[in-house]
Amino acid sequence: MDFSIKRVNALFKKEIKDFTKNLNVFFMCLLPILFAFIYSFLGSMPGEHMEKSQTLLLVMTMNLVIVGCSIMAILISEEKEKNTLRTLMLSSVSPVEFLTGKTLVMLVITILNNIFIYMILGLDSRHMGMYIILSTLVVITMITIGAIIGLMVQNQMATGVMVMPIALGFLMIPMLGEVNEVAMTIAEWLPNYNLEIILERVFNEDSVNIFSKNLTVIIGWIIGSIAIFVYVYKKKGLDK
Repeated sequence: MDFSIKRVNALFKKEIKDFTKNLNVFFMCLLPILFAFIYSFLGSMPGEHMEKSQTLLLVMTMNLVIVGCSIMAILISEEKEKNTLRTLMLSSVSPVEFLTGKTLVMLVITILNNIFIYMILGLDSRHMGMYIILSTLVVITMITIGAIIGLMVQNQMATGVMVMPIALGFLMIPMLGEVNEVAMTIAEWLPNYNLEIILERVFNEDSVNIFSKNLTVIIGWIIGSIAIFVYVYKKKGLDK
């Protein structure tokens, strides 16, 4: 399979233009940063204290779900309504080229949001490098899942119906896992929950094993989500 940097670059430039024209998406991208400021303010108030690391994990997960997954699904479903997605599928653009060019803008924005959240909450700068690397792995997964949803839905209205339960699942199941064994069993196989476990070790300055189950689960989600995207992309292309 040929991989063309020129085609990826063309898609990337197109995404930048589309993003700057979509104010709703722009404001959605700012929501995690807004919540970071709010939680930072509440944490400084008497009786409203929350550990900075816990706040970071909460807002970071919101960023992964809202920006990484939901917005990506909205952008691709928007392409379907404009019929530009069909044109790309019928052209020589491969699934990997499409995924790379289409998601690169949201990948950068989601990573930058994670960095801003970290800085706003004022965590130890010594852990920032590891935090960025580990969170980026899950960002890739969530964006790819959003891309899969965008390919599968018929229009933008259907996107919300499909993406909402999935997004809430990633966000809420780890929280419910604290009081429910079934939810905890499911959470143990979610990428964002395993990311939280690893980051807690990083913040506590414990050693992180690169062969641990937590990191294996995260890598598995990356491989699995990309494989599913390639399959769905090709299937939708053939259906056209």
